[in-house]
Amino acid sequence: MGVHESGHVDGYEECALATARRMLKRNRLTIEEIAEETGLSVEKVQALKKEIE
Repeated sequence: MGVHESGHVDGYEECALATARRMLKRNRLTIEEIAEETGLSVEKVQALKKEIE
């Protein structure tokens, strides 16, 4: 998982980010729960939340 030399995020992480965005919009889980469910770091989920707000 991560960013390749070309700067593209791999497919798994892109899917996890999309899932985390949907979860944030539903506003039912905490940032920590979303991170645990998606495999993303808490920091990435927090950054996504700021993008959405």
